[in-house]
Amino acid sequence: MESNIDVKALKKISLNYRVAASRLLKTNFEDGMANLKRFLLFIDNQPIIKKFIDDNFFEFDVEKEVRECETSYNLLYSIPTEPLNELSFVYQILKYYSENYNNYLDPIPEAYSRDRSLQKHVDEFNKRVVMPFVNLINTFLEELYIEGGDAALSNPITINNQSGQVNLAQHNSNITATQNLNTEAAKILEKFIAALQVEKFDNKDELKEMLESVLADFRQNSTPDKTTISTLINKINNIIALGELSVGAIETGKKLLKFFNGMF
Repeated sequence: MESNIDVKALKKISLNYRVAASRLLKTNFEDGMANLKRFLLFIDNQPIIKKFIDDNFFEFDVEKEVRECETSYNLLYSIPTEPLNELSFVYQILKYYSENYNNYLDPIPEAYSRDRSLQKHVDEFNKRVVMPFVNLINTFLEELYIEGGDAALSNPITINNQSGQVNLAQHNSNITATQNLNTEAAKILEKFIAALQVEKFDNKDELKEMLESVLADFRQNSTPDKTTISTLINKINNIIALGELSVGAIETGKKLLKFFNGMF
């Protein structure tokens, strides 16, 4: 990876990626193939993302996998548990769909949904197979963004080690204290929780409850449970990938994700 990253250009790539991904994840089943092709075209024409996939390519017999699952009522795809293998596997499955089928619904295994609704069948497949793939790329872009530096933050936070000590840099002054870290975290959390008040998406109350629990921990200068933080990272990534937040909420959510990711 190049040492110099154009943060503004990277933010645009990330935004356009989320738009393309959201269109597929929320697609009507009749538009599924067109939206799949749009999504793959964006990936294949974006050198940063395509290189990430190509550099982590593992060959799978996806034709056999698709054919076997297509003819069985009970089989699901054998998706690898290792993230980079999963990335490669799902990419190859989606490419196979786009090159060999005219309808997005047709090759999706029956086992992904027992519901009679065609739309529900597509929605479940997107949720269980496509969304994790989308999130893997989104996380990769977020990590590039973190490495490139966030020019939008007025108070950059740099995690130095596993102990939780940090440097909060503002106007060339350096402070190292867990208490100050927790204060900054609380501010970002408060802003994100406030932004969610006017947003509409499934399970919003559950997300807010978890955020408020973590906020209480930071206010008391205690360390939140890592499992909770990991769950929050996944939930926030999911709603951003689905395009269910306003631009302002997305920006605040990304700052929070940057902070949470730095905790591990």
